[in-house]
Amino acid sequence: MQSRGAAVIDVDASGDGLDDWARYPPTEIIPPGDAVAFSQFSSGTAARLRKLAVYRRWRDGDHVVERVPDDLVVTVIALGRLRVIAKDQRGEEAFVGCLSAGGVHGLASALTETPWPTVGVADGYCETFQIDALALKELARTDAALAMEVSCVLGRQALELMALSIAKLESLLVDRVHAVLVHFAGAIGRPAGPGARILDLSQNDLASAVGASRARVNVELKALEKAGRVALGYRRMVIYERAAQDVEG
Repeated sequence: MQSRGAAVIDVDASGDGLDDWARYPPTEIIPPGDAVAFSQFSSGTAARLRKLAVYRRWRDGDHVVERVPDDLVVTVIALGRLRVIAKDQRGEEAFVGCLSAGGVHGLASALTETPWPTVGVADGYCETFQIDALALKELARTDAALAMEVSCVLGRQALELMALSIAKLESLLVDRVHAVLVHFAGAIGRPAGPGARILDLSQNDLASAVGASRARVNVELKALEKAGRVALGYRRMVIYERAAQDVEG
């Protein structure tokens, strides 16, 4: 079954035999999320990428991207989001960030033919397009416009990683927590009225991102809430854009 050149497959990543839930309806022409998935590319480049792509659906917790995969692929998020995590030598997880609809994972890995050092886990129900790395490289060799757009996406990703690294340099934990929250709110948050963004992020993931215990991060979050810079909820926060204040850590 094809959709604008994008092959559609059933997914049974959990191995429980429930393939039917993921079957893509044959009456549909364009997979939901198609336009959003390739929103970082021009319409012409998006159409060429779709012809290489396999459309997949995933359950919460499925490993969409493996750290050392059998085959290198580029994953484009169509719906939902991925938690991107790294593991140390002891197997402990470290939260790196999230990719929401329109996000692209694995471009650098595909172009260098080197496994990416992170795992992408479905954070709730998730839909993706996956493109074989070798097929993408072959296309990029003959399509200068596509190669330039891919380079621009890589450049933006490098800048985002640099911005997160800078946010983590804050010496006071309260400032580091706030800086990382502001970064993630801008990257994966959504508007919540003038000067505010909603960020769906657990305190465990935030603690992992800033390199501190959950208990310590919780103390700093309450200080930030008291100062009016955030509003706390269950696995959700509202981050306010306002003049910087001194918050005692």
